[in-house]
Amino acid sequence: MLDRFTEKAQQVILRAKEIASEYGNVHLGSEHMLLALLEIDILPELIFLRHNIDKEKIKEALKKHLKKGYNKGEVLFSYDAKKVIEYAFEEARILQSPLIGTEHILIAIAKEKTLKKPNASSFIKKYNFSQASLVNKTLKSLLEKEMIYQED
Repeated sequence: MLDRFTEKAQQVILRAKEIASEYGNVHLGSEHMLLALLEIDILPELIFLRHNIDKEKIKEALKKHLKKGYNKGEVLFSYDAKKVIEYAFEEARILQSPLIGTEHILIAIAKEKTLKKPNASSFIKKYNFSQASLVNKTLKSLLEKEMIYQED
């Protein structure tokens, strides 16, 4: 499955699994994915900084939310994490990307609408980010990033 992801997106998934394991959680949830994304990729930080939102505040809120468990075995993907992966595949297809990148994961997290609350999407929405605005800001940041690379 991970062969369809960019190297950085693979790092995010693997780090999310590590975070779930560090907390002794049986399931890897979208919150673990958002926390890993904030640790590994600069894109969410750039988007949040544009709105004077410190990524550390989001990370701290996520860490407070994560419950300590006693799992020492395998970490499984929760329903919401599976939906995020599914949405990330969909976003990559829509954007005609051959691989799933961290931008697709971020957009997918914003799209997540599971019954479990709070989830990663609800942490983003606390800071007045709607799904549409986060998608637009992500795409705008990607275009700017691409322009910077073309100038080099």
